Amino acid sequence: MVAERAHGGPSDEVTTIVRNAVAIFVVAGAVVLAVLLGMEPFLGSIFKVSGENLHLFRITLAIAALGIGISFPSAIYTAVHQAHGDYRYMSILGSATRPYR
Repeated sequence: MVAERAHGGPSDEVTTIVRNAVAIFVVAGAVVLAVLLGMEPFLGSIFKVSGENLHLFRITLAIAALGIGISFPSAIYTAVHQAHGDYRYMSILGSATRPYR
């Protein structure tokens, strides 16, 4: 929708679309984060993990849940750049996030 309106359409429509998308993705990220963190007390019995492994498993789940919760709304940022055809920026961002070997 942003791409359709990015070139030649009214900019207030693009702003509204992005604002609504961010709101929806923030809510989706918060729901995923809440569900994953809500599962924490039941992890031992669900995955049959105990002791030190359970502690590490819970920490790993919390980190993953936070990453997923943050990645939902941050996807809008990338989508807007793609919609505006700012591929130079996307190439720089992609190069910066690739691990070096």
